[in-house]
Amino acid sequence: ELRSLLAEVGSTPQGTIDFSEFKGVLLLKIGEKEPKEEVQRAMKHFDEGDKGYVSFEDLKQVSEMLNQQLTDDELKEMMMFAAAKPGPRDQFFGAKDIPNITEEDFMRLMKKANVY
Repeated sequence: ELRSLLAEVGSTPQGTIDFSEFKGVLLLKIGEKEPKEEVQRAMKHFDEGDKGYVSFEDLKQVSEMLNQQLTDDELKEMMMFAAAKPGPRDQFFGAKDIPNITEEDFMRLMKKANVY
């Protein structure tokens, strides 16, 4: 992939590029979006047990695996933000009145973040 990018921006025969070419490569990569299937697969990495939703416990486990020092309140805030959607959601609430994140919630959040 790197060789392809270098060829695309016109690297020297030694495979080097100057800063403006490097910046061009970064802009190309930043502008790329992931296929929807990749985003759905990412959701499954969060959904421990393939339940169809991400629970508070799932998010906490992922944050610990990534060595993130997030408090329960920060994780709860993330869950509330991701589930922020009008309409009744009672059936989606897990322990401690924290909403579970459905695949629909996850996909909406990733689309809003311009991931796909």
